[in-house]
Amino acid sequence: MVGLRSNPVLIDFWDYTCVNCPRTIPYSRYSAKEVNLVAYPPPIGAGSIEVAQDGHPLTEEESGADISFDEGHSFVLIDEPRMYALVNNDAFGTHELTIATASDEIGLFAFTFLTCVSEPIG
Repeated sequence: MVGLRSNPVLIDFWDYTCVNCPRTIPYSRYSAKEVNLVAYPPPIGAGSIEVAQDGHPLTEEESGADISFDEGHSFVLIDEPRMYALVNNDAFGTHELTIATASDEIGLFAFTFLTCVSEPIG
């Protein structure tokens, strides 16, 4: 957390562990350079979450350190409980993040938005 000093950080806490919930989460619009996700893996093995920004898979230029690519998809492998770096945009802009998973056993707990605007987006 030392690296976050002097940067505005928005932390959005929530719990998404219900079994019968939809497995695609379109996040509301945001304006931040970086987006992270706090998650934990299924009880056995690992699970993946597909990540898209503005309706398209992430590019290598806008992906966070934990994003992998396969056959035109951008995803993060959830293999231990921790914070995962999803997005690292070059510049500010208003975006919409969508995450989707086939697993109903991955726990999603919080998003963090780094270097973000301090006023709500209209």
